[in-house]
Order: sequence, then C-alpha cells, then structure tokens
Amino acid sequence: MEFPDFKSRFGEYYEGKCKPQVKELLSNYGPLGLIWFDTPGEMAKDHSQELLTLVRTLQPKCPVSSRVGNDR
Repeated sequence: MEFPDFKSRFGEYYEGKCKPQVKELLSNYGPLGLIWFDTPGEMAKDHSQELLTLVRTLQPKCPVSSRVGNDR
C-alpha cells in the first residue's frame, strides 16, 4: 500500500521519527551486534550517510546492513 503524501512528508518522518528512534537504539541498549536498515530506495544519499555517521559515532564497532539505502 502506498501513501500518497509519503514523499512530501519524508523529511518530517526522517527528522521526527527515524533519527530519534535510531539514536535511542544506539544509545540506550548497550552494544549492538548489528543494525539492520531496510530503507526506501529513493531515500536521499545525505539521509543514508547521516544514518551511517550516527551509527559510527555512537557505536563504532556495530556492523551495519548494506540496505541503508543508496548502495551504502
């Protein structure tokens, strides 16, 4: 099912939901063995890079799935 306003509201979702939840997972539950992203294919490269940077900053040893988007 597609949401007609998804693309127009993605920035709102990304800043208000995605980043805070990823930061919570990386900060509040100890060392993670892996973080698995299954992001939308049309996600902007700067968003993908920002998620990777967040992981590398908060949990530098945590492996990241290759599905973070934009072939990252």
